[in-house]
Parts: sequence; C-alpha cells; structure tokens
Amino acid sequence: MDTTNNSQQYTIYIGNLPWSETNESLLNFFETNNLQVAQDESGEPMIKIVTDYQNNNRSKGFGFVTFVDEENYKKALELNGTEINGRNINIQPKQDRPNRQSKYSNFRRGNSNFTGDARRNNSNFRNGSRRRVSYVR
Repeated sequence: MDTTNNSQQYTIYIGNLPWSETNESLLNFFETNNLQVAQDESGEPMIKIVTDYQNNNRSKGFGFVTFVDEENYKKALELNGTEINGRNINIQPKQDRPNRQSKYSNFRRGNSNFTGDARRNNSNFRNGSRRRVSYVR
C-alpha cells in the first residue's frame, strides 16, 4: 500500500478515454502492461475516472491514476497514444489546477458593482433628486 504524501508526484492525467471505460477496465489495462497502480488506505486502486453526475454518471472521458513509484510512472507516460477500445489515449503528468474563482464569487461576498438601491442609479432621477408623484383621489 502506498499511503505516503509523495504519491501525488506519481499521478498521471489520462484523457480521450471512451465513455464506456470504468476504473476496473483501466486497472486491467495497466496491469496487462505490467504497471503497478498505488492503493489507498482501504486497499482500493488509486484510479479515478471523472464522471458526469447529471448524465447517469457517464465518464467524461478523462481521469487520474497514481502509481507506486517513479519507474511505473515513467513507463505509464510512455503509453501515450496507445489505443483503448478504438481511441488513442492521451497520457500526461498531472498538473495542479490553478485556483479558480467563480464569475459570481465577488457578488456573493458583496464586492460587486451592484449597489442594492436601484433608485439611486435610475436615470429618471436627476442629480439624485426624487420626483414626487401625486395620486388623484
């Protein structure tokens, strides 16, 4: 079992996977190529195919695999372009995602340009003065 913190450095990105690909079939692919996939604390292989929960958990066509050591990691990178179920897979070193902000994150924190008082920004009121409307009874 590989539970060390440096296991992230042996993680690959694997893309262009068929939608029918599962964690088990991907594990089988690496085992047939004599590569050892790392295991988590519970003994499960550290393979994660990213799925679309809004579309019946169908594969999004990419995932991540962590290997036990650098030798297996480098051999896995050499499999770039190998065919799985009629598709040439893309294998690259995993890169950390940049810290992204939602386009609405400033609005949620109250830092937006929206003032909350539409009357103040309304062009019908000149110089901030308000017009009084009289109602006939």
